[in-house]
Formats: sequence, C-alpha cells, structure tokens
Amino acid sequence: MQKQDICCIKCGKFLLTEQKDDQNRIRCVAGSYENGFYDEFQDEFFCLECAKKEGYEV
Repeated sequence: MQKQDICCIKCGKFLLTEQKDDQNRIRCVAGSYENGFYDEFQDEFFCLECAKKEGYEV
C-alpha cells in the first residue's frame, strides 16, 4: 500500500495523508480533505488560507 502526504502547494502546510489500497482505491488515513482545497484542473492542493489568497471561493 502506497502512502502520500498532501501539503499546500503555496505554504507547505500539511493537509492530509492518502493511502492507495490493493484495489487502487485512494482514501484519507490522516488529516482531512476539509482542511484544504483541491484544484482539479491544475491538480494542486491549497490550505484554505492560501486558496482564499489565490482567489478561490472556499
């Protein structure tokens, strides 16, 4: 099983850890998706504070 820490692309703040299981499903194992904002078009995570500074509506 693969683990990956997700941090804000701007300030580096830790947001969550994702883990991929044997069936290739991804789930959050630490932190929360609610701690950040994901721009699916740019494939980037921001903390809520940086997302607001970047002009995203969070």
